[in-house]
Amino acid sequence: MVFVMRLLGIGLNGINTFLGLTDLGKVLNTKTYYAAVDNIFVSVSAVYNEVIRKAGREEKEKNAADGNEMNNLTVSGDGTWSKRGFSSMFGVFTLIGHYTGKVLDVVVKARKNEKLHEQQHFEEAEGLLYGLGIDD
Repeated sequence: MVFVMRLLGIGLNGINTFLGLTDLGKVLNTKTYYAAVDNIFVSVSAVYNEVIRKAGREEKEKNAADGNEMNNLTVSGDGTWSKRGFSSMFGVFTLIGHYTGKVLDVVVKARKNEKLHEQQHFEEAEGLLYGLGIDD
């Protein structure tokens, strides 16, 4: 139930209101709710990482088949902030492969912790190709 409610944009208070109105049972406590959210995060992250790795491998293969160096990829990048102007706090940037047209990497930016996020992203990725899993 937590997964479906999160897809609808409903959090813990909304779930408890729903449970109370429909007499489906007791309210959901905070610990149980956040355990479910953590499980959702782990599952979604695993699927995302596998999809990104697969897209990277496909891009490398098509790049090599076209006679280019396997790790010398041509990509297109696009980014956007949540609203126009300098007051926006959140943005996203994507890299798209030239041959497959698939997303190879995504970076979410938050202006408040931009330095921390950059440090974590680079520590995890250790360079774009390693982070994409296409160094295999």
